[in-house]
Amino acid sequence: MAVYKSSSGKIYTLGKQLGDGGEGIVSEIQGENSKVAKIYKADRFKTDQDRFTMERKLKAMLDMNISVYVDGKLRLAWPLDILYENGSMVGFVMPKINSKYKIFDVQRVEMAEKIYPNYTWKYAVQFAYNLSVAVKYVHDKNIVIGDFNQNNISIDTSTGAVILIDCDSFDIRDPKSGEHFPCKVGLPEMLAPELQTVRNLANGTFTKETDNFSLAIHIFRLLMRNEDPFGGVITMSRSLSTVSANAPIINGECPYVRTVSGKEIPGRSPTLDMLPVNIQELFKKTFDYDASTALRRIKNRATATEWCNALVVLATAEPNPNLQTCTLNPHHVYPKYSSYCPWCRCENYQPPKSIASRAKQKSAVQNNSTINSTVNSAVNYQVTYTPPNPGTVNISSGTTGISGTSGTMGTTGTSGMTGTLGMTTNQQAGSGGNAKPRRKPILFYLVLIAFGLAGGFVFGQPVCEVADLGFHMDIPLNACIAVLSIGGVIGSALIAYYFKDRYIYADNAIPWLFMGLVTLLVPLVVALAMALVMFIVAVILGILTVFVGIIIGIIVIVMIGSGS
Repeated sequence: MAVYKSSSGKIYTLGKQLGDGGEGIVSEIQGENSKVAKIYKADRFKTDQDRFTMERKLKAMLDMNISVYVDGKLRLAWPLDILYENGSMVGFVMPKINSKYKIFDVQRVEMAEKIYPNYTWKYAVQFAYNLSVAVKYVHDKNIVIGDFNQNNISIDTSTGAVILIDCDSFDIRDPKSGEHFPCKVGLPEMLAPELQTVRNLANGTFTKETDNFSLAIHIFRLLMRNEDPFGGVITMSRSLSTVSANAPIINGECPYVRTVSGKEIPGRSPTLDMLPVNIQELFKKTFDYDASTALRRIKNRATATEWCNALVVLATAEPNPNLQTCTLNPHHVYPKYSSYCPWCRCENYQPPKSIASRAKQKSAVQNNSTINSTVNSAVNYQVTYTPPNPGTVNISSGTTGISGTSGTMGTTGTSGMTGTLGMTTNQQAGSGGNAKPRRKPILFYLVLIAFGLAGGFVFGQPVCEVADLGFHMDIPLNACIAVLSIGGVIGSALIAYYFKDRYIYADNAIPWLFMGLVTLLVPLVVALAMALVMFIVAVILGILTVFVGIIIGIIVIVMIGSGS
């Protein structure tokens, strides 16, 4: 039995081995039913310096006084004590997790049903909510998860709690010294677009925003039966050979929130219109981007707090008025907002008859390989499906209100790239459809630029008077107005360019047009900036004058001294 001394002076005796991971071995601690020990493997640290760095990081984590329990449930496998052997740090003590399951186990319905015999979609909602609670807690403590993948998320099957594990890999900063301990690893399919092109993640920057991106993927997989938001059916217009593993995330190829060329939603996949509008919008905030807008929209991503506020309505205890049960299948639970059962649609989805009959005819004279070859080169066939219009539904829980209407669903069958029939569902117009531009930005540009130009005339004369009285500068009024107006136009155009995407996609464009009142002040900002520059220049010139005077004085004194 291995015996270790801790940083608190306590002696820990290890018992039965519980797990063997890539970095260390987890074992029971005798006499500690609620704690376990993680002992790093000998090859975990390449140098003594690496070991010292990890020791400092563990000490910093202890100094942060993080609670492993939130709302009475275990949420974090946070270090509780540091273990030493012969004066060398070898591992740490952490809470014991009484479950062998990870979040990917409940993302897959077939596995979730084995864990929970009475499993329904409401379980997925509760896991999504509990995950958001855990992430919100660490973010509120200014902690970044970093390597936010499925293997680092455990679930407690008895309480439904979601537990963040491998906390020693989190991206943290020492609260006392300020030393930064970055996360250096990550799973490509969970990384935000700004990290996808970083060759060495040790040189990347994990942030709360990168966590928010990964969080949205986890929640999407939970709510959408393990569908990949950046997956889908590749149509014949697109060659698989040209698609790299990380291209979909880099390019924002999420067919659930926007139209993606050459990619469509699988026909047996649920669509976003089954969800309340506010949850749809959180997915759109996070996944609606392309390669040119990805970096600009980092701050737009839905936060853990927003997910908590949106999901709590569906995650409340039974009876939940915001959920309904299918009349045909009691295991089908879905939001009250939806007028149709999304799970019946997914499970009963059939290929369009036109394609099925053609394949059947071919099978009478050809073997399977020939059928696949023929279907693979076929043209697309389309069939439309229009679900009942739910109208407007108000879902209330406290003060929360959700309303919306469903759009028209289009179902497209295409030949798959492997020779199988690939059926796709393409969301079109409507609140539950793809995020499409609602208007052109030209009016937005014109309004903001017009106000910026007007600001030059509004503030031209006051600026001239201040310049004359305060700085004794006789500036012609027309020249002052011209300079401020040009500055107002340029500044307003830049503001319009930065916010145009929000204007284009906004449900109500009028509030964004009121930004013209802000751009009206741009010329004044330009004037203040010019005054600041002039002041700085004057100070620099004054300092240089004094300096030159001193130098000249010294030279004169030296010359007089040498002459005498």
